[in-house]
Amino acid sequence: VTISNDARYVVCVMPDVGLGNQVASIVSSFLLAHLTSRTLLFYWPPEMKHSWETMRDYIEFPSSSSSLLTWQYEDIVKLVEDPVMLMRNAKRMLVNQETEITDPETLEALLCGNLTKFMGQDSQFVFITSNVHFYRFLEVNPLYAKTIKSAFKNDDVFAQIAKFLIRPRPVVRKALNEFMKSKFSNRKYVFFFFLFHLICSIS
Repeated sequence: VTISNDARYVVCVMPDVGLGNQVASIVSSFLLAHLTSRTLLFYWPPEMKHSWETMRDYIEFPSSSSSLLTWQYEDIVKLVEDPVMLMRNAKRMLVNQETEITDPETLEALLCGNLTKFMGQDSQFVFITSNVHFYRFLEVNPLYAKTIKSAFKNDDVFAQIAKFLIRPRPVVRKALNEFMKSKFSNRKYVFFFFLFHLICSIS
């Protein structure tokens, strides 16, 4: 098996943070890959607390389909003839909660730049490291705002992508259903419980 020289990838490098921030990175990277017609790969650096090894028994990604494939980065890089040259030619993007850490060129490109041009066709692999919901930057980028709005009719970009990408395995679904049945068997009670809290929050 070989890797095509024409293939282009976005590698989502997982930050060493909690699952919530990792989901933010996953969803944002998916949208970035979609807008730039690149295949999405995931890479969990070794020895992370919330690594793929600790989560793979509980969540799964959809099967590879169309032009966006959610494969592990390690599985792809093994097919590259010259990994050293790959790293030399790779483009790196960094977006962080702490502004001083964020790469200003990356931020500008996400907010108002042509991302395909910014990444460059010579960079077969583009590594994006982020611990924030940078998909919001893409939503206001004038070059992509209309495309995003037409693809997500109710403007709930994050929820739709997250629901598609991150799927609880059957064991998690079973545990959740059992919890709901044991704690919230009376649906009428649940309704009035949330209604009560809604009224209290308004008042």
